[in-house]
Amino acid sequence: MNDKMRIDNPDLSPKQRKAIVLMARGMTITDVAKSVGVSEQTIYNWKTDEYFLEDLKDETREYLKECRTRLGSLSAPAIETLALLLSSENQTIQFKAAMGILRTNGLHKLDAELFILQGLGLETPLSKDQAKEDERLRLVANLTSF
Repeated sequence: MNDKMRIDNPDLSPKQRKAIVLMARGMTITDVAKSVGVSEQTIYNWKTDEYFLEDLKDETREYLKECRTRLGSLSAPAIETLALLLSSENQTIQFKAAMGILRTNGLHKLDAELFILQGLGLETPLSKDQAKEDERLRLVANLTSF
């Protein structure tokens, strides 16, 4: 990814521009200060400047937009890789790939009623509470049937 600010501001010093890029990428103040060659206090002072902060916000937004675009472009190859893993001759690999897909989609603990409600967009906290209460009643019924 680009090491320079996406929206360059000539009013900033080269160190400030570098600090903005590094902070937009999620580096800590301590690491940014070391990398830029200034004290942490200098970074905190820069962050009190509204123009510096605005540029930091803009840079962070642009960086995140770029990340989303790159992640989106990786979706198709990731799906192809999962499909290959699911068709592997090794059943352990197949199982792990399948469980990864199910976990990602919240289906590894499948409750048929809640799944149907989710699919219809009707799941509510109330339906979850009702499902828990139904399960509790089933357990009580099983215990008292002995």
